[in-house]
Amino acid sequence: MGSSGVVKMKFFFLISMILLLLLLLFGCKSQPSETSEPASLSGITGNAVLDVKTTEEKQEERSKIDFSSLPESNTMVFMPMQCEEDPWDEWYKTGEVKFTEKPENQDLILTYYSVVFHIDLGDVAEKSNKPDCTECNVCPKGYYISARAHKADVPSLLVLGWELK
Repeated sequence: MGSSGVVKMKFFFLISMILLLLLLLFGCKSQPSETSEPASLSGITGNAVLDVKTTEEKQEERSKIDFSSLPESNTMVFMPMQCEEDPWDEWYKTGEVKFTEKPENQDLILTYYSVVFHIDLGDVAEKSNKPDCTECNVCPKGYYISARAHKADVPSLLVLGWELK
């Protein structure tokens, strides 16, 4: 097989993985009840303050955002949930990307969003969070991710589960 065939196969594989990820994120979820909705961040100072919001409330908040008035660089947060594997860890386990040594979480996050979604994040940091509960798929883990994103990437990150801080 020539080099163009290998490139086509890699491209097809990448597109397939993205479609599979989108299907898993949006196509295979059952309708959540209001009590099983993930917690989101609200007013983070030191330890995060949790504010549980339904999907409808989150969509309503997003619809009120005037993306044109956002600054060029925005702080975004992602709160991983109990019993769920972080998307960048799932991706790393596929073997699609190789590092010379086990990457730090921040490096893996940067690489994941850059390669899979063509989103360049900055100032990625894992910050401590003290959840009030440990229930699966409802309660956040003991940390959240904070990062800077260009305003053009904010809508995509919101769809991927990030929130504006």
